[in-house]
Amino acid sequence: MRLALLGAVILACALPGAAQTIIEAGALAGAATAGAGPAARIGASLDKVLGKVETTLAGKPSASPASALKGSKTVDPSLPVLKPSPPPPPKPLKTDFDSVAPGLSRTELIAKVGPPSFAIASSGGESLSYICREGERFTVQIEGGKVTTVAAE
Repeated sequence: MRLALLGAVILACALPGAAQTIIEAGALAGAATAGAGPAARIGASLDKVLGKVETTLAGKPSASPASALKGSKTVDPSLPVLKPSPPPPPKPLKTDFDSVAPGLSRTELIAKVGPPSFAIASSGGESLSYICREGERFTVQIEGGKVTTVAAE
């Protein structure tokens, strides 16, 4: 009796599991079929692109540069012309900081050693950090628009 009851319980648990497996297999098969069309188009596109790359690498261009320009449009003269940005100012020399002393104004500091590599402003003032051409680092503290400390790091 117990053996029959155990068999019935196992069978009752196994049947829904098998039904779930059949449903999932059918759903996956349908999804694979639905995705076959787009996948084939992607494959064809990749073949075309990779074929062009292979031709270019083999040294056989598919078209001359002049023929590539035939369909191009001219540049609109009303558009602004982008100019390259100016190079950054040169880094200061270590000796430039010999003349920087407490009491020097921020404007005078920038005139002597140039703009800082980076600056941090706080409610108490500013901390300007410089990296010299020689690799030396200097930190200049400014409070009330005046240099308060100059420290080599």
